[in-house]
Amino acid sequence: MKRLSLILIIFIFLQSGLSADYAGDTESLVPEDAGIFIKTKKISHLLKTVNYVSSALLDADGKKVFNEKREEFRKKTGIDYLNGESLKRNGIDIERPISFVSYDKDNNLDVMAFLIPIINEKEFPLKFVEIVRKIRGDNDADIYPVITDYQGSALYQIHKDIFITTIAGYAVISSTGDLVKKI
Repeated sequence: MKRLSLILIIFIFLQSGLSADYAGDTESLVPEDAGIFIKTKKISHLLKTVNYVSSALLDADGKKVFNEKREEFRKKTGIDYLNGESLKRNGIDIERPISFVSYDKDNNLDVMAFLIPIINEKEFPLKFVEIVRKIRGDNDADIYPVITDYQGSALYQIHKDIFITTIAGYAVISSTGDLVKKI
């Protein structure tokens, strides 16, 4: 998971470029004390870059492993995360930027969040819970989220380290509840 996170961060960084078209979108949501803040242009542009890198720049072994993980995820969830239409069908707005934010560790826990643009703020958190359930591969698993109200939005906690809420058209998926409260 850490390797996939690192790869995703690198691709987001490569895509970040100038993002003046979307000024104020996620920047206005993230507090200034973030250690790292990375923002792409449109997700659709990020997909083109990741598809290019995965097909043209990875060696044969890297390509094989990458494609196997992609196919495994697709089989479990029904989502091809490098296909724009698949992402749109699952509630992600690919015409807006995605952002990543990281803070200093807190009690040796990673403190980070993704801000993912979504189409429907009310439906997406439950869809996300279902995706987590499918990834685990155990439909009987007790991963019903703890739901609390935070500033008029539902804050879902899945397991001990996955928190999700929606703010201003974005799903904020965080490793801590305190980080969600900062955003």
